Amino acid sequence: NQTTGNRKQFVDIIENVDMPMILKVLVPSATSVTIPFASGGTFNGSIDWGDGVSTTFLTYNAAGCTHTYTLAGTYYILIYGAFPKFTVAAATFKSYLKDILQFGTNSFTELNFNGCNLLTIVTAIDTPRFAASANCQRMLQDCTLITSFNNLENWDITLTVNWRSGMRNINFLPDLSKWNFLNTTTLEEFFWLSDFLGDPQMPVAPAVTNLKSFGEDAKFNGPIAHLITSTVTSIANLVRGNVNFNQTMSTANTVNVTLFNNAFQNATKFNDNLATWDIKKATTMVDFGKGCTLWTAANWNLTLIGWNALVNPPLNIVITVKPVATGAGLVANSQ
Repeated sequence: NQTTGNRKQFVDIIENVDMPMILKVLVPSATSVTIPFASGGTFNGSIDWGDGVSTTFLTYNAAGCTHTYTLAGTYYILIYGAFPKFTVAAATFKSYLKDILQFGTNSFTELNFNGCNLLTIVTAIDTPRFAASANCQRMLQDCTLITSFNNLENWDITLTVNWRSGMRNINFLPDLSKWNFLNTTTLEEFFWLSDFLGDPQMPVAPAVTNLKSFGEDAKFNGPIAHLITSTVTSIANLVRGNVNFNQTMSTANTVNVTLFNNAFQNATKFNDNLATWDIKKATTMVDFGKGCTLWTAANWNLTLIGWNALVNPPLNIVITVKPVATGAGLVANSQ
């Protein structure tokens, strides 16, 4: 019992220690580096710039925390305390960040590394801590040089809500099989333009409403029908231009989807029977499957016949798709 108590006390101490975020930067001489904080929340901490100089911050400063390095080189920046929003998206910091060694104990309400063009590997052994309703928009967007991201599969993203463009235009295959998108409401453009092959093993996302352009112009090929649940309202451009995608989509729950336009346009390998889809709430299906050269007339006919059998099917919906279906009440126009 004493051993158990001591272990618990040790864990409690460790969990309450202020562990810094540690960032490796590569800077030329006479370079001013500004830490990319964003407004909102309580800021109170300090920055060790790695060259013997430290800066204390007690509130958010619109001018940012800036330091000038007199000598070119590699430096390790340690950020202590509370800084809820760390957003590289609109900052010059993206030109200097080389590695993330530690996320630390800070609780993030917003976090992204959008466009970090020197970031090739992430060696952090810990994972970021997210506050309720955290915004992860553009988390790794345009981080095209990353080849290895340690411990990414173990991130706890349960409290996050926004993953718009979260992994847009990346080239490494992430393993997301353990992620929990419990409270995430948007995965819009999540993998848009991503160049990796294979299956990222997307888990279910029961609260998602927006899947617009989820895998547009990407190259992955993995199951995503389970992402389309009764909460989803838009699958516009879902896998438009993804020339590798050939997954079964018949199990998707489209009961509340209104925007179907361009969902499979130019997804040249796609070929499935979608007769089970409920499209009663559709407002637009323009170019839904246009350019799907392997989508057979047989499967498309079965799809339209199934939709025509719906009680109160949508009226005056233009469905541009190739090949043209025949023998069904709904009409598909080839353009």
